[in-house]
Amino acid sequence: MYRRKKPVKGLSEKNKDHRLAFVATNWTRGWKTTMFTDRKKFNFKYPGEKVHKNQWVWKDEDAPTAREVNHPDCVNLYAGLTYYGTTKVHIVSGTSKQKKSGIKVFTNLKGQAAKNITSEEYKEVVSKTLLPEGRRLFTQGAGVSTWTIMQDNDPSHKRAVRNIHESMQGASLLESWPPNSPDLNPIENLWAWVEREVEKLGCRTFEEFKAAVINHVEKPPRKLCERLIGSMRRRLE
Repeated sequence: MYRRKKPVKGLSEKNKDHRLAFVATNWTRGWKTTMFTDRKKFNFKYPGEKVHKNQWVWKDEDAPTAREVNHPDCVNLYAGLTYYGTTKVHIVSGTSKQKKSGIKVFTNLKGQAAKNITSEEYKEVVSKTLLPEGRRLFTQGAGVSTWTIMQDNDPSHKRAVRNIHESMQGASLLESWPPNSPDLNPIENLWAWVEREVEKLGCRTFEEFKAAVINHVEKPPRKLCERLIGSMRRRLE
């Protein structure tokens, strides 16, 4: 038998209708000028252990074991995926040892250090990383003057982008992204690839782990990026 992951999330009829409407609107879109973005939290779960998650085993055989910590340090980051490569990462709130590494600390509405990303921090992610990196990848790298940025429907995303809309300079938002649709976003597969590759390294310290995560996010094989963006038609189907 093959050990599989947990079942996928079921969708409401409203979700399904929204997804179908998105497909109908974007059926003929060319995706080479789209940047897919998302946040990902990478947990340092296996210090010093090389891990291969999916393995064939005999039906009554136990799965291989690995030492896993209960409250792992983590790297919380944003990045963008394009046909031409990935953006630099933007480390955000929720990352372990923030003060020690010099990461700017944002506060929540109570004035406390934010454990999750705020609208103000996301605005910085877009203005300081995603937009400049998009211009580098599309305009300078591929000669593309207009391009589209995809983001999910997190309320903090919408508020932040509304405030900087006038400075997007050739970039536009991909409208009506359907909720509960990680399967439509190819960057999810990039995250899975990064996680697998980093866990194979068996990093011994958090700093080593963090550096490995950043390196793999920023320097994936070009063919992988092309293949993931090229998968959009199949995802819509």
